[in-house]
Amino acid sequence: MIVLVFLFAAVGILIPTLEKQIKKRAPIWYGAALAVSVCSLVYLILGRGMPGYSLVMAIFGRGELATVLFVYVMLAPVLPEKRKLTLAVYRIRGELAILAAFLIWPHNAYFGRMYVVSMMRNPGSMSAAMFAAAVCSVLMLVLLVPLTVTSFKRVRKKMKAKRWKQLQRFSYLFYGLIYLHILLVLGPHVARSGEYAVKMLFYTVLFGGYATLRVRKYLAVKRKVSALVWRRVETGGFLVTAMACVLLIGAGFGPEEEERSVIAETSTAVTESAALEGTSAAAAETMALAETGVSATEIVASAETAALETADVEEGGEAGTQEGAWKDGVWEGEGKGFLGTVRVEVTVAGGRIEEVKVTGYEDDPDYFVSAGAKIPKAVVEAQSTQVDAVSGATYSSKGILEAVEDALEKAR
Repeated sequence: MIVLVFLFAAVGILIPTLEKQIKKRAPIWYGAALAVSVCSLVYLILGRGMPGYSLVMAIFGRGELATVLFVYVMLAPVLPEKRKLTLAVYRIRGELAILAAFLIWPHNAYFGRMYVVSMMRNPGSMSAAMFAAAVCSVLMLVLLVPLTVTSFKRVRKKMKAKRWKQLQRFSYLFYGLIYLHILLVLGPHVARSGEYAVKMLFYTVLFGGYATLRVRKYLAVKRKVSALVWRRVETGGFLVTAMACVLLIGAGFGPEEEERSVIAETSTAVTESAALEGTSAAAAETMALAETGVSATEIVASAETAALETADVEEGGEAGTQEGAWKDGVWEGEGKGFLGTVRVEVTVAGGRIEEVKVTGYEDDPDYFVSAGAKIPKAVVEAQSTQVDAVSGATYSSKGILEAVEDALEKAR
């Protein structure tokens, strides 16, 4: 969030300062933007773990710089006309839009190779929100190409003014898809990330405010509606935006999520205690459910599982951790990470885990990378999924371990 706020402030300061240079030497700026995009994409693919990776991921990998430029271009027509920044943006809107289109490509290429490919080949592996977000991305790309091409002066001059304006109206749909994409990516996870919740609120205010101001301008200028009417529209729009923010945050921190969090925390604590006393993990989970007030049906189901696992432990130790407990081969498994599905391949030879390979994930790379590097090695060394999660990447660690367990279950 700090990077996003910094980018908004920096771009707001630089646009009036560099306006003339951008206008006069636009091709040079376009070339520089393309070069930066290519270099950042290469770094994102090959530079994991290197200094500055998280910053490059935020600015270019997540497309925050490009989004900031798009937002300035979007807001220019509805902000006070006499402001220095508004005038500067308005005079180079086309150039800024082209720069933003070039700078968004690292984001599209980096995440597209995961999400769009998954959407085409194995849509069932994606959550509904992530699938919808991928669809939004494809639609935005379809719109972005003609909108960018027609923003070049030479192309614009060859088009009829009426036709050009009709085409540029699709930018409204493009802006709406940007917000919808952000909503689908961040919305389902605001309960687990304060940063995501703040970003969600920030973007909702920005895009909700823009929609309100756009309607206000339409009513005031096009329909000659009185000032009193558009004031009411403006007030109503901002109230709707505020209510949307409250609902979004409330949905993320609702009772259901809080109950799940309490159950998870209590289950973990009881499981650790039970491990010391020789009780199985499933039995410990049953104790946790009882303490958190879960229904009797769920407790009975968990108790049945606990009884079976406890019997397995008594007969020959914890199942699935002994040498020779799995069939040889390469086994695939899936687990739930922070943002979506984690996929792994587990190679078993001689009844032992020889290799754990992460084949796909939907989490943020700067959080997932550390877990993806450490957890597979720890599982091979321990010949078990009973290993510690990586600090700062707890959900990604759990996703990998869950996927490994799924694969090993198939190997039994």
